[in-house]
Amino acid sequence: MDTPQPVESYVVTIESSVTTKHELFSRITDKVHLGLSRFSGWDAFEEFLLSTLETRNIVIQVVNDDLSGLSESDRRLYLRLMEDAAREFPQKLFLE
Repeated sequence: MDTPQPVESYVVTIESSVTTKHELFSRITDKVHLGLSRFSGWDAFEEFLLSTLETRNIVIQVVNDDLSGLSESDRRLYLRLMEDAAREFPQKLFLE
């Protein structure tokens, strides 16, 4: 019988000091130890995040404390991407 892997658990806080999508990607990937933080764009980040949620025994809580440092378009894309991922993996990704 296989022993279940322990659950990895992370809390990531995004505040106004995050002003670019690359800083945002790094904040999440560095905290969650995803390994990569140099994504060329939103699609690559989304694919990597979804793959991580699908293949790892992981729980990620993202606290969106202050997104005002991001441009309006980056803020919209980020929120849509994260909300979609949270709907797809409701037991693994929690947004505040």
